[in-house]
Amino acid sequence: MCCLLYREDQADEYSSLKKELEQTNKNCRILSFKLRKAERKTEQLEAEKLEIERKFKEAAGGQTGLEKMERMKKLEQELAVANEVSKVNICNIVIYKFYFRGQTFKL
Repeated sequence: MCCLLYREDQADEYSSLKKELEQTNKNCRILSFKLRKAERKTEQLEAEKLEIERKFKEAAGGQTGLEKMERMKKLEQELAVANEVSKVNICNIVIYKFYFRGQTFKL
């Protein structure tokens, strides 16, 4: 009788641990997907940032003083927005990598 109860307890514990492991694996796959998505978005934003920086450098030549100033202000604003968005996405990636490592979630 004692051995039977002990085996039932072990079986229950095994089932519980197996379910927890399955849930953890599912959470890991979900977070990996979200991380890859955030990394792709970051790469896209970095490419846009580089393009804006290139345009900014091009704007230095071939225009009158007032046109050049207006163009530079517009490009500075675009660059500021791109930098801010890029920072947010990089922070999100760092948060995913740091905070969610080893965590389990009920989704």
